[in-house]
Amino acid sequence: MGRSTRIAGILACAALLAACQFTHTEYGPALAEDAVVESLAYMPPNHGGGMGVGMTFGGDIAITSNSVNMPEAFATVFLCKHGKFVVNGHKDMWQRLRQGQKVSVTYREIFHVTKDGDREISRVPVGLDFLDAG
Repeated sequence: MGRSTRIAGILACAALLAACQFTHTEYGPALAEDAVVESLAYMPPNHGGGMGVGMTFGGDIAITSNSVNMPEAFATVFLCKHGKFVVNGHKDMWQRLRQGQKVSVTYREIFHVTKDGDREISRVPVGLDFLDAG
């Protein structure tokens, strides 16, 4: 391999490394919006199980059993100027809110940001990160 071929190879590799794009997640600043607590839902913890009988491809009988543990769950439905949205979890918030209560909901926008080195190429909103309501 000649010297000029090696130099061209090194320059090509350097150009590829310099042009690497990467995408990561960023959060916008905290935002607030007025809302009303439309409803509060609670599902107590539950345990279930069962058995089943089936047949294998070889013609043998197969017996199976399963067990499912479901933890307690909390959900709050808010109504704001953009419509309804549900927040799951947040037990402490769920306990202090009441149906019909007027609240200020705080949240952040979630973005997938693509960069080429230090230069931002795109910023795409992909969701909302609920913070609190009170």
